[in-house]
Formats: sequence, structure tokens, C-alpha cells
Amino acid sequence: LVQIAVWGALSAHFIAAPQNDSLEQVLLSQELRPAYGKHPPLPTWILYGVNQIFGPSIAATFVLGALCSAATLLLLYAWARPLIGAPRAALVSLLGSSIEFMNAGTTYFNHNTVQLPFALLAIILFHRALVHMRRVDWLGLGVGAALVMLVKFSAVVLFAAFAVYLLVTRCARDTRTLRGVALAGLVCAALLAPLLIAASAEPATPADYATQALFPEGSDRLERAKSVWDFAVSHAAKVAPALLLFLWLRRHAPPAPQRTGETLALAPFLTLVGFGPIAMTLCIALLAGTYLLVGWGTTFHVLFTFWLVAASPWAIAAPQRVLLRAAAACIALQVAIWSVVAANGGTLPNLRRMKSNLTALPPPQLAEALQRAWSAHSAALLRYVIADVRTGAVLAVQFRGAPRVVAMNRGDFDAVLPPQVLRACGSVTVTSRAPVEPGSRHFSVMDRMFDATTLRSIVELPGKPAGGQKFYVAIRPPEPGGQCTGAGLGTNVKA
Repeated sequence: LVQIAVWGALSAHFIAAPQNDSLEQVLLSQELRPAYGKHPPLPTWILYGVNQIFGPSIAATFVLGALCSAATLLLLYAWARPLIGAPRAALVSLLGSSIEFMNAGTTYFNHNTVQLPFALLAIILFHRALVHMRRVDWLGLGVGAALVMLVKFSAVVLFAAFAVYLLVTRCARDTRTLRGVALAGLVCAALLAPLLIAASAEPATPADYATQALFPEGSDRLERAKSVWDFAVSHAAKVAPALLLFLWLRRHAPPAPQRTGETLALAPFLTLVGFGPIAMTLCIALLAGTYLLVGWGTTFHVLFTFWLVAASPWAIAAPQRVLLRAAAACIALQVAIWSVVAANGGTLPNLRRMKSNLTALPPPQLAEALQRAWSAHSAALLRYVIADVRTGAVLAVQFRGAPRVVAMNRGDFDAVLPPQVLRACGSVTVTSRAPVEPGSRHFSVMDRMFDATTLRSIVELPGKPAGGQKFYVAIRPPEPGGQCTGAGLGTNVKA
């Protein structure tokens, strides 16, 4: 409840500058598709479903991000309770809430955040299958594996940790385990096959995005090696609050009781499956010379606090006084972190950038202003609006899918809006950045839209920052004789 109240409700109300990743999902969720380019579709499907029930909303991204964290912590408690008892399971979840990905990280509603509960679910199903060795559990693992892959294909790193665990503990020598793994793999492959077929037909695929992200143009091996160091340091900082709270509580807590009668030893499982993904990621990145972003690997620490409390050399019991201290400290920490994020414009300050570079969102009146600008030059139905992500997300909420708002920075822009469609249907392009002339190294899709028409204007609207906001608008009416059959359905601007 604290997670949802603080990081969902309060963030939705008070944080005026949401993350670009969340706004990108708002744009993509205007339509239901089997694939969305650079990532698998499940996060966008979730937001699309919420849109159908409650209507499109930027606030929903904050609530959904907080729900991902809350679901992860509840799953962690439910799994740990029969293994180590309710008090220690509660302590595991409380400490888990202090990991950055579980609090400030939930302001991003993206594939990394949505992956949290699904990755933990796959881990739980893997553990359950090994304990019970029933066919139904291996089938469940296959479904769980498919779900986490539908969120982000980086889940293969988690599956690699599963394989390492089976090899190190010699479980792989058991023919029942091998048959179960094969069954889970077949179920996962069968469920993913339609997605992979659909994604292969997309102009921009997850594989293309992964290649560009891991080996960015213009970066040398030394720069990519530095990114691995930054990744490791950043992840250490993200789990530091949980570790420090645990060490403080340990001073007042008795040691954990000895575990007996375990069907499957818990300590090796939590150690190998818990630390395997980040260890393999760092090693492979250094050897292959890949680039790592600090925001990746949100799921690498879902077992960290479980390991601390139950499997580390410093494992502790959780009497009531320790639980009360942990609850008070974790709630105070959540409120403190949220206050810093809200005061800093929506992000946590760090050593590289103390102040957030996220700009305020445009006022909703921009949608009506664009409709008036279009109507002044064309009697046709406005079907397409082209905008930057931050402007476009607000317009997508106001227009509710009609006209369709397309982000100008999409890698598959020309496939989504081919030149012949733009000529036949026309479009409005809007951005808060002044367009540049052809030949500039900053010339982009947006500038190309401005260069294609002489019908340009500037819209000034009141709002933050002081003095209001200025938007550059380019109108491209439909060409005579063209037949528009685009996806736009009308101009239903929300009042």
C-alpha cells in the first residue's frame, strides 16, 4: 500500500515531468499490435488494456509502475513465507522495497520495470518445478518463461543463470529434470512463436535495437568498458540502502536458526540464481566489448534481500521489534526518496547530473490549437500528428487515438508513416524545438516535415515555465487527388 500510495498516487499528482520511457509507452498504446519495434509487446498491451477501461492517461504510467513493484514484493513474501516463516519473509519484502528499482525506478513505466514481477514469477516457478518435479509445474515454468520474454528478451540472461544452477548443483544429471526443462522450453517456444513471426515482419526488430544499444556507433572498446564499470557502480549504489538497513538491523537481531529438512537447498539456489545474471552480464560485457546502460538489469536484485536474510553468512531472525524497526525505517526511506525525486523534477540526482533534464509537459490546450491550425488550411479530416515524445504523449491522451500521434524519433518512422501516406493524408508536425535547415548535422525527421511545407506557425500557450511555452507547427495538407485510408478516425479532442 505504501508503494502504491507514494510512488503511484503521489507521483501521478505531483511529478510534472514524467520519464520519456513512460511517455513512449503512452504513444505506443494508442493501438493494439503484435509487435512494437524495439521491444516485446506485453508492457504496451497492459497499458492499452488500462486505456480501454479507464481512458488514456499519463498518470496511469506512475500507478502501473508502482503496481509492478508492489506485485514483486508480494510475490517475494508469498514465496519466502513457507520457506523461512512469515516474519522473516516480511523482512525480506521490506528490505526489498528499499532497492532503487523498487521505489524511484518505478517512475519509469517501461520494459525494465514491468519485467520485475514476471522475472520473479519465473524464478518461483523454476524453484517449484525443481522441488515437486511434477509435469504441471514444468508447464507452468514454460508459461512463466514466455511471459517474461514477452516483456523483454534480456530474460535469456536469467535462463542462463537457471542453466548454471542446474550444472553446478548437478541437478542436470537427473533425467526428470532434463525432461522437465525440455517440456518448459517447448511450451515457451510455442507461446513465443507467433510473436517472433510478427516481430520478424517489423522494420525495426528487438534484435536491431539490441545490436545498436550494445554496440553504439562512434563508441570504442575503452568507452564501452567504462560503461561496464559505470553499470557495476550504479547497481551497487541501487542496492546500498537495502544492504545498509540490513547491517543496521543485524545489530539488534538474533542469528537465523539452522535450516533443516529442505527438499531443495535454499542457499545455493538464492546464491546462483540471484547473483548469476549480474555476474554473467558483467563478464560477457567485458569479454565481448559491449556497452551497458545503468538502467538495465532491474531484475538482477529481486533475490538480494532474500539472500541476505536467509542464505548469507550474516542471516538473521526477525522478531517483532526488528520488524517494527525495519517497517519504520523503510517507510521513512520511501518518503525521503520520493521527496528528493519530486523536488528534483522527477529523477534522482546522481554524480553525473544533479538536476533533472526532463522538461515540463505541454498544456492540454495544445491539442485544440493544433486542430484550429489544421482547419484553417484544410477541410479534410486530421489523421496524423507528428511530435516529439513529450509533446506527443500529451496529444495522444487528448486526441484519444483520433488523430493518431506518431513519435518523430521512431526508428521505423518511414514504415509507420510512408511518404505516400503523408502525401495522401497530410499531417501536423509540432515540437518545442525550433527546426533547423537542411544540411545541418542535427537535421532530423521533424526538420524534414518542416522543410516539406511553407505552412508554418508558432503557437504560444500559458503555463510552466514562467512565460509559457512555445511550439513550432508545420501543416502539410493532403495533396489533391490523393486517397487517404490511414488509421486516424477523427478529431475527438477531449475538452
